[in-house]
Amino acid sequence: MTRVVARPEKQGWVERAKSAEDGRGWNAALTDAGLARLEQGWPTFLVSVRRHLVDHFDGQDLARLTAALRRVATSGGGPA
Repeated sequence: MTRVVARPEKQGWVERAKSAEDGRGWNAALTDAGLARLEQGWPTFLVSVRRHLVDHFDGQDLARLTAALRRVATSGGGPA
C-alpha cells in the first residue's frame, strides 16, 4: 500500500487509518479533497470507459457484459 498511497496522500486526497478488523493493517480513506478530485475526474473517466470498452459491445453481448459486471459489483469481494 505504501507505494500506491504515497502520492495521493501527499496531495491530501487520502489518509491512512488503522484497520478496525486487523490491528496490523492500514486502510486508505478518501478525504473530502480526494472525493472532490474524484468527482472532478469522473466524467472524463466515464467517457474513456465507454470509448475503450462499452462501445465495443452491442445487443446480447452488452446485456451479458452488464450482467457480469453487476455480479462483480454486488459480490461483496468474496469468491463467487
